[in-house]
Amino acid sequence: MNRNKLLAAVAVVAIVLAGVAWYFASPAYAMSQLKSAAESGDAAALEDRIDFPKVRESLKTQLRAAMATELARPEMKDNPFGALGAMLAMGMVYGMVEGFVTPEGMSAMIAEGRMQRPGQSPAPAPADGAADRQPVDWTVDRDGFDRFTATPVTPDGGPAPSLVFERDGLGWKLSGLELPAEGLGQ
Repeated sequence: MNRNKLLAAVAVVAIVLAGVAWYFASPAYAMSQLKSAAESGDAAALEDRIDFPKVRESLKTQLRAAMATELARPEMKDNPFGALGAMLAMGMVYGMVEGFVTPEGMSAMIAEGRMQRPGQSPAPAPADGAADRQPVDWTVDRDGFDRFTATPVTPDGGPAPSLVFERDGLGWKLSGLELPAEGLGQ
């Protein structure tokens, strides 16, 4: 009977340790899997790991807020043409986001660590003739039990978008982008 209790205790400890290991390792593993799918151009794997409607909505919300802030500036209140231009630009946000948040656009952004405009070609290969670009490193920061962000480490230390992941069962799914504040104000 004591042997059964010992085996049960060992099993409980193993389950707890596996849970703790999953808690700490799963965000990095999820980012690694997404990065691998992006670098290989595996659209099906990207579709499985990205919630495209949520990512689009997160971008639209941030861009609308940035444009509303721009419209609220004092010099815009006195300039009817500037306000009209900003309102027209707000209408174009939807088309830009729809064109960017595609498997190809997200793949390029994840592989290069920066956003590209729709139709923009990837960054040129290095001048030294190396066919492969240096892989982008991503830092992973947990934001609680159900969310984490991954931010690219840029060589120049400049602003870069962060990927926002939400828990999806026992795994993770990319559910949004956080644009750097410096990029929204330009």
